[in-house]
Amino acid sequence: MDRIIAGAGERGLKIILDHHRPNSEAQSKLWYTDFLPEEQWIADWQTLAKRYLGNDAVIGADLHNEPAGDATWGDGNPKTDWCAAAERAGNAILDVNPNWLIIVEGVEKIDKQWGYLVKRDIAPVILGEVGGRSVDPKEREGIWQRTLLKYLQDNGISFAYWSFNPNSSDTGGILQDDWQSLNREKQAMLEVYLAPKLAVRYPDAIDRTAVASAPRKNPLPAQPIKVQLATGRGEPRTGELSLQLRIVNQTAARVPLENVEVRYWLRAADVAGADWAAAMQQPTIWSGKAAGSGGVVHVERANAQPVIAQLMPGTTGSQTPYLRVTFAKESGIIPSWGTVEIQLRVHRPDKGTFTQSDHFSFKPSPNPTDNDAIALYFWGERIWGREPEISVG
Repeated sequence: MDRIIAGAGERGLKIILDHHRPNSEAQSKLWYTDFLPEEQWIADWQTLAKRYLGNDAVIGADLHNEPAGDATWGDGNPKTDWCAAAERAGNAILDVNPNWLIIVEGVEKIDKQWGYLVKRDIAPVILGEVGGRSVDPKEREGIWQRTLLKYLQDNGISFAYWSFNPNSSDTGGILQDDWQSLNREKQAMLEVYLAPKLAVRYPDAIDRTAVASAPRKNPLPAQPIKVQLATGRGEPRTGELSLQLRIVNQTAARVPLENVEVRYWLRAADVAGADWAAAMQQPTIWSGKAAGSGGVVHVERANAQPVIAQLMPGTTGSQTPYLRVTFAKESGIIPSWGTVEIQLRVHRPDKGTFTQSDHFSFKPSPNPTDNDAIALYFWGERIWGREPEISVG
């Protein structure tokens, strides 16, 4: 979901999150179920509100989809009063993220009465899931769609059109069945009723000054870009290294990967000997199909390509070698609030063993976790992590 939201933000789209169903099986008429109590429902909303706090691509929460059946409105029954439950959830969300819009769907008993909320200036209304297959002004469905859209426009009522994807059986989509082509008849009908596009400015590929000053999530991170590491299991490996690196962009800027370098620091004893000296001259270039030359580093997968991985000797003044990961211009960018993930393995050419527990950068974690012992450089400047201490004398 983070990737979808990041992509939407890059394109100037705004997202309203929707509690559509309590699990993958079916919708629920009430906002809670036997396995999803109200407390958890509210807590889940607060978790999302915290996660996207400061991300202006996410603008609101649709608290529950189509409350119906036993749901009531304003009768004070704690088990059925959707009005009261929505107020509890909305207030809890706004305590965490005061900038979100809170959207409360009406119960079916008042479906025919929603227009009065706008006409009497009681509350704003957004009509969700309006749509149909035919937009022909001579056919019944086309006449209904156009009449409803005209009513919404005349009364200043917002709407969300159902659906963008083509696989909605009763309405079809704005996309054709190939998931690529636009249904131009629908788009032409809708354009008449759409508000002007929002004025959205988002950064182009940026330089290091821009990435340092770009808007960040709240609370502000100490660095605009960070590195996380997963080792697959808690204990250190000895036969080979298996590393999952995640580069996290914590800003609204788009970061060009060609200017990013990541260093995972090993220990000097692990790479001693002539075999290693030869291996260090061979970078592995991964393009999504097969690894290039380089027998000791193997890139298994990555969501950006090409990836260039190579073992490097210690830097000037330090004897600590490191695994260096870089990218090419063709690798593209890290999108706003986005991530790049790389899974790789390192073998010993002499068939010996590692002592991973002694590696400067090793922190055992089965899942990606912030690791400040891995260094990240942007335009040659270290902006995340630490380096081993330089030897003096």
